[in-house]
Amino acid sequence: MTWTALLPAWARALETRRPHPLFEDPLAERFLARYAGELGPLPDLAVATSPLWSAFAYSVAIRTTFFDAAVRRAGVPQIVVLGAGLETRAYRLGLGPEVTVFEIDRAATLAFKERVLAGERPTCRRVPLAAEVGADDLAAVLKGAGFDPAVPTAWLAEGFLFYLTPEQAGDLLDGMAALSAAPGSALIGEVIGRSYDPGDLPVELMSEEEKATWLALVAAFGRAPEVTDPAAWLAGHGWSATEVTDQIALGTALARPAPEFYTGLQNWIFSARR
Repeated sequence: MTWTALLPAWARALETRRPHPLFEDPLAERFLARYAGELGPLPDLAVATSPLWSAFAYSVAIRTTFFDAAVRRAGVPQIVVLGAGLETRAYRLGLGPEVTVFEIDRAATLAFKERVLAGERPTCRRVPLAAEVGADDLAAVLKGAGFDPAVPTAWLAEGFLFYLTPEQAGDLLDGMAALSAAPGSALIGEVIGRSYDPGDLPVELMSEEEKATWLALVAAFGRAPEVTDPAAWLAGHGWSATEVTDQIALGTALARPAPEFYTGLQNWIFSARR
């Protein structure tokens, strides 16, 4: 289990508890209930008000809303989720039995997910695949599990490209394009406009544990591609942007304004077609 899988589940559980949530993920709290605390404590869902947790909750709520809508619009029979973590779209979006969702992540994360969701039935065909994107042959892993490049596919890179170098991210986009010759194939993703800086959030208002978590995230994202023009970046790797926005603009459109201290962060969210 990793923080990168657990923290989004925490944020989705928090959003689900809101009086008027942007989406509902009824399974998210089950992951928190089974978490044994080995990575450190998570904030209480009832009192998560610090700058760090408020920022994280906002970011995940906005991007999840975008990704959910984009998946529904894509309407394709194959979905590949990169770094799937504890996401539950195969269970909660009402995808039909004609849809196959390939969930790619590390074996330990998928094993935890299987234990927690034992007995739950996805609405579509769900195929968990233990693999390391960038280290394993993604095409071979997918094809070995029944993926068909001739079938329209939606690729989801939610909070995933942040952890790659520019070269790795470019190679991944090229590889997905090569597997997406079918008309209607889509890419839904998220990239940063500039590298995060420790001062992007008010660290003076954080506890020592929160500071450590924030600094670890800043370091983890330190090698990520900085994309100033997402449409041009996508075009350079065989994808045509259909929608590009950022979290703050999208939050405003959703009547969910960003916390006032969040304005220094720029996360692009996009959808694209082949």
